[in-house]
Amino acid sequence: MSIRLLNLWYALKSSFWFLPSLLVLAALLTAIFLPVAERNNAFFQSINHGLPALLSYGVDGARSVLSTIAGAMITVTGIAFSITIVSLTLASSQFGPRLLRNFMQDRGNQLVLGCFLSTYVYCLLVLSRIYESADYAFVPNLSVTLAIIFALFNVGVLVYFIHHIATNIQADRVIESVHHELNKNIHQFFPEKGEKAETVFYRPCQAMYAIDQPKSGYVQAIDYQALIKLALDTGTIIEVVPKPGDFVSQGQDIFYFGCGKPLEHLPKRVIKQAQKAIITGGQRTSEQDGEFAVRQLVEIALRALSPGINDPYTAMTCLDRLTAAMCLLANKQPMSTQLTAQQPKRLCVVRPVLSYSDILLASYEQIIQAGANHYAVSLHILTCIQQLAVKVEQSDAQRTLEQLIDLVLSLTSKADFSEGQKQQLKQLYYQSKHQLMFR
Repeated sequence: MSIRLLNLWYALKSSFWFLPSLLVLAALLTAIFLPVAERNNAFFQSINHGLPALLSYGVDGARSVLSTIAGAMITVTGIAFSITIVSLTLASSQFGPRLLRNFMQDRGNQLVLGCFLSTYVYCLLVLSRIYESADYAFVPNLSVTLAIIFALFNVGVLVYFIHHIATNIQADRVIESVHHELNKNIHQFFPEKGEKAETVFYRPCQAMYAIDQPKSGYVQAIDYQALIKLALDTGTIIEVVPKPGDFVSQGQDIFYFGCGKPLEHLPKRVIKQAQKAIITGGQRTSEQDGEFAVRQLVEIALRALSPGINDPYTAMTCLDRLTAAMCLLANKQPMSTQLTAQQPKRLCVVRPVLSYSDILLASYEQIIQAGANHYAVSLHILTCIQQLAVKVEQSDAQRTLEQLIDLVLSLTSKADFSEGQKQQLKQLYYQSKHQLMFR
């Protein structure tokens, strides 16, 4: 499947309306065709007439049942929407507006709203199928019975919804869900140790041609396979300037085409194909952005450390999750900057990639600065870096950890801590330094 279709599918899954719309459509089709089958199909007619007397409603009884269920469902739907909006408002103020995407993506909330709306639509349409004249009356007893089953099922859905909202709004659960997404991104974007990342050496290109960005936005996805094909077709080497998650401005250079011989200009067809390979949007997504979930955890921690909230325990929970992810990432090997074609075997695309040091800085630097006046947070940061010092083997990552613990000591030395607290911080600092020096 192409990157554009995958990007569209990701956007649909992330929307609040997609799953409810599918359920409403299913209810619509059922309400249209089931009464018709009960009226015209011999098999369904036998089921309809074979229902026990308790499930034979009569015209007035069926209308009363369907009207009651429809009214109850639209009322419960309004309440569910109100609860959802309140929870989204609370999440936005406590965890940050960028976390709203996680709540909107939640399958539980989508399923609940879809069940309520589809039952309402189903009852309305079945109600219109009840027919009564002077000499003939038709009541789709099977369809009405199905509406009652839906209503009973929705009682359980309502109980689940209240429990689900009350559970998912808790800070620990929000952090856990973001951490799960971060782990998934690590497994998806970073290769296991032992996998060969082949390096292809190539001669310097004689000419370089720049292609600019047609509109501003965040890079959500890059179709590297399309770029490899384009590089093979044009006999060039394509250097990609931005990486997923970067913001690109209109007119900014996004590609450099390296050619073996000078050309007057690149064909317009090549320029359009290259520009199509980058998908931009109004916000960052986790589709190809390995740093996205890290930024979300950091944002939760920074908000928790703000004077308005002042919740260091939430910040320490974020640090625990970040450290667990960084330990997992330490067992991975760096992503290759070079993408080669298999047939013929040659270098096609050179791309920027996230290094382990970049992710370490993104994970800890801002939290260190925001938590400099919180003794427990600063102590916890040094403890987390101690755990990482045992795992990290790359020399550049070790230097980054040294830089981070130096920053902790520099900022906390100016904080209003007691002498005993400062001594404890210094002791952890030197222990971390010792572990890094003798790795």
